[in-house]
Amino acid sequence: MASVCAALQLPLDELFAGLGAGGLSKVALVGLRGAGKSTVGAALATQLDVAFVEIDDRVQDAAGMSLGEIFELRGESGYREVEAQVLEAVLADPEPAVLATGGSIVTSDDSWRRLRDRARTVWLQALPASHLTRVMAQGDLRPMRGRPHARQELEAILAARAPLYGQAELAVDTDALGVAGTVDAVCDWLGAPNG
Repeated sequence: MASVCAALQLPLDELFAGLGAGGLSKVALVGLRGAGKSTVGAALATQLDVAFVEIDDRVQDAAGMSLGEIFELRGESGYREVEAQVLEAVLADPEPAVLATGGSIVTSDDSWRRLRDRARTVWLQALPASHLTRVMAQGDLRPMRGRPHARQELEAILAARAPLYGQAELAVDTDALGVAGTVDAVCDWLGAPNG
């Protein structure tokens, strides 16, 4: 077994992550900002009676500054470093949880691989217009401020990331199903009771 771990460059606990009586205890929601990860995640966690974890909130707590400040002072690489540490700590916690990830987590090969290896992954899909509308409804005007082509930029980002998001185990259209329908679809997929 040690030679297998050495060949794969994985610790023994990672090789067997998710196996055994408890199985995988984390459900991770991925998708662009405005896909519904926070709203669906909170509702899903309530339905499953487990903790809800916003990865970006934990990143801000760990860094002691806002996401904007992290990117401004440390750049994307600094953000990725803190995100990887936070993700590792959350995944190492044996308690079940629903995770809402940052929209760009799929662009970090290592973090995205770890997430897929250690959690059940669900891509929350929505139309680009829905992403923008939802973000602005939360009071965040950044996607539009000074960006006359925000929707086209978002469409380009979504097109570039779609193959990565597509590696998630399940894709759910939040526009078609709404929050309750999305929660029901994920519960059905997990074999968990739904409301």
